[in-house]
Amino acid sequence: MLLGCLLGIFSGAYACVPRFDPEIACGDGFVDRQAGEECDPRNEESFVDACTGTSRPDGVGRCDEITCTLIRDREQCATCGDKEIDGDEECDGANLGGQRCPAGDDAVQCDSMCRLDFSLCETCGDGLVDPAQGEECDKANVGGLLVQRLCAGANLGEPGEIPPLEPPNSSVPYTFGDAISCTDDCQLSRLGCSYCNNGRLDPPTPLDRLGNKTLEELCDGDKFDLGKLFAQFPNNSCWDTPQIRPNVGCADDCGGYVTRPGEPACCVQSGADCAQDGTPRCCYEYAHPDSEPCELFINVMDQVTEVCR
Repeated sequence: MLLGCLLGIFSGAYACVPRFDPEIACGDGFVDRQAGEECDPRNEESFVDACTGTSRPDGVGRCDEITCTLIRDREQCATCGDKEIDGDEECDGANLGGQRCPAGDDAVQCDSMCRLDFSLCETCGDGLVDPAQGEECDKANVGGLLVQRLCAGANLGEPGEIPPLEPPNSSVPYTFGDAISCTDDCQLSRLGCSYCNNGRLDPPTPLDRLGNKTLEELCDGDKFDLGKLFAQFPNNSCWDTPQIRPNVGCADDCGGYVTRPGEPACCVQSGADCAQDGTPRCCYEYAHPDSEPCELFINVMDQVTEVCR
């Protein structure tokens, strides 16, 4: 080109003007469209609104510092608040990505940093036992519910102590039974608990704050309700002799009787005179063969006698 212009000059053709191909000059603050520049990194106005018209119009564009071309792809234009979950966002506005609270409720929220906020979620049902929230168990944690939990506790005051469950009436503690299931409000079910083996014949007694009660006890250890025992064995010949009853023990749950195969069918009731010759024997002796079955008793005549325990 330059040679042609020189020849034109010598020939009198002064109209020849040299032409130069424009080059990209990123960083000079000028957007040279002829050079193919779409923006300039030092000219913010040339790229800041580049996301307008894309699927992420609220984002901010950028200018490539080498090629002076607009960067307005999905990653660049993504912004927290555009209701689209991008990059490391866990959520965006009302778009929770299908997330729900661990317990299954819909109280999960999205914070201003597009992170999931579970603070308002129910803890009962999330699979974790949270004592700070009053949970004794978690209804979603099925595997953990099948571990035996003694209602009365175990090893109290010793290493490995299992504390007793709180009964509805704190003055009447549980003395028997297991809790192996979890209620809908994440409390251990008390339906398997009782007050058996506390040395009393308890009537139906509240088990929990839901109004459930125990069954009436037929016996408790060495204590027997003779009326209920007779109703169970009305035709037993032991009743034919005063102060004699059928030789049965009390079931572990205080709700029934246990027979004693191989032992005499009848025995002397608790509080009755001990037989001097040892026959018939006290019922207590069959239940506690290594203990003294008789104890001293002073009657209304200030006479000292021996009666069956």
